[in-house]
Amino acid sequence: MHVSLRVLSITSSGLIGGLKDRKRRLLVWTAVCYHACYRTEFDKGAIEGEIFGRHRKEGEDIGIYRRAIAARATDESILEKAQDGGVVTAILVYMLEEKIIDGAILTGRGREEDDWMPFPKVAKSKEEIIAATGTKYGVSPNLMIVRTAVIDEVLDNLCIVGLPCHVQAVRHVQHIKFDLAPAIKFVIGLFCRENFEYEQLSKGIKERGVEMKEVEKIRTEKGEVIFSELESKDYIRTEEIENLDYIKENSTRKMHNRDS
Repeated sequence: MHVSLRVLSITSSGLIGGLKDRKRRLLVWTAVCYHACYRTEFDKGAIEGEIFGRHRKEGEDIGIYRRAIAARATDESILEKAQDGGVVTAILVYMLEEKIIDGAILTGRGREEDDWMPFPKVAKSKEEIIAATGTKYGVSPNLMIVRTAVIDEVLDNLCIVGLPCHVQAVRHVQHIKFDLAPAIKFVIGLFCRENFEYEQLSKGIKERGVEMKEVEKIRTEKGEVIFSELESKDYIRTEEIENLDYIKENSTRKMHNRDS
C-alpha cells in the first residue's frame, strides 16, 4: 500500500507535471501494475461469489464445478500435436469457428534459435491455436499481452488460457473492474504440477545430444522429464534441473483452495 500511496500523492499534487515523460509513464504504470497484481490483494470469497454465485463448501477441495468428465478431441489435426487429448485446443477452435470468441491468449512456442521457449501469444486462427499445443516449461507472462490483444488487435471477445497463477490474476482484474477486463469473456485453467528453469531444461537436453528444435514433446513422469524425438525418447531426472520453487508454491498442489 505504501508504494501505491506514494504514486497517487505525486499525481494528485501536480508534481508529476515537472517530471520527464519517461518518468511520468513509469509512475503511472507502477500504479497500474500494483493495483492489477493479485498478490497485493485477492478476495477469494467475493470472487467465488461473483463467478459461481456461491462460496466453496467443505469438501470441495478442488474448487466449485458442475461435473467432471474425461474427454478427447476428435479432430486428427489437433491430436497429432496435442500433449494428451487435445481438449483445450478443441474447445478453443470450436469457440473461434462459432464466433463465440475472436481470439485467445495462450502460451506459444517457436523461436528460430530455440523452438520450445514459452512466450505469450495472441491466436486468431485454428492454425495459430494448434501451433501452441503441448506443454512448455518455463515462465510465460500471458497477461502482459492483454493490452496488445484488446488495443492493437481490437479483440473484444477473448479467452485466456493459463495456469492457476494466470487464472487468479485474471479473476482479480475482473473483480476490480480493470479497464481491459470486459474483453475477457472466458478463462480456461490448466493444472500446474511443477515447472523448471527453461535454460536448465534446455541445457540438460542438449547435453544428451539433442537440439531443442528436434524435440517433439516434453512431459514429466515419476521424477523424470521425458523428451521425445521423432523415433526415440530420452529422459532427465528432475533433480538435475533447477525447479522454479516459487511457481510450485503457487501450483494446484498448494493453492487448490484458492483457485477461482
